[in-house]
Amino acid sequence: MKNTNIIVLKIIILIVFSTNKLYSQKDSTILKNKKNEIGLNIGPILLVTLGSSPYSQPINITYKRVFNRWAFRTNVSLKPAYANEYPNFLERIKINDSTLLQTNNSIKDWSFAGRIGIEYRYQFKRGWSFVTGLDIVGLNYVYSRIITQDKYKIDTVSNSGTALQFYNLTPINQKRTYEEKITNLQFGLGLTLGTMIPLGKNWLILGQLRLEGTAGSQNTKSTDFLTNKSFNNKSSVFNFNTGATFTELSLFYKF
Repeated sequence: MKNTNIIVLKIIILIVFSTNKLYSQKDSTILKNKKNEIGLNIGPILLVTLGSSPYSQPINITYKRVFNRWAFRTNVSLKPAYANEYPNFLERIKINDSTLLQTNNSIKDWSFAGRIGIEYRYQFKRGWSFVTGLDIVGLNYVYSRIITQDKYKIDTVSNSGTALQFYNLTPINQKRTYEEKITNLQFGLGLTLGTMIPLGKNWLILGQLRLEGTAGSQNTKSTDFLTNKSFNNKSSVFNFNTGATFTELSLFYKF
């Protein structure tokens, strides 16, 4: 998570210095006459380009209506489901020379957020602006976990007896042993701090940090199919979010 913050901050600094000669007073007048802005968080794209995981950054789309130094804004954010960071199996047992039993673990989580708020801009020389804003936030988070016991036929064994031993398998059957689902719905307030830099006549780039506090309810449901026992619990949750997930680099088009 710290590495993601460092990467995004380095990119913002690089853009600040590289755009010094791309902006003119004429561009400033043109930008001021355009009152609509639509932007996309390009952080996930840059992280993929740099060889990092894109899933620490949500996909954000933002619309703004500008009134001089103030702007009305609305934003939707989606963090897609991602399961590859978790181990795909918990246990592997060789029953005999032709049969293998494996306990598989599948975990996914995703989140969706909607925001509406206002923004204030203080403009420096060459059109750069310090930007701060306040939003009302709604957040929906879903987590799911499924554990299965999968029986496989062992076709062949590669590199037998070594650390690189590998089984070539054919599935026989699967039995679900456990499942869990957690959903929560939260509402709260969010503060943003950032720097906006013009890129010619129609484009802006914004690097910003989100600080959000949300509270709401959480529902946890689980079933153990081996014991036929189910669990259902409702609780209250509170979150204060910052860090790499909420460090954004967005590209805006003005019209």
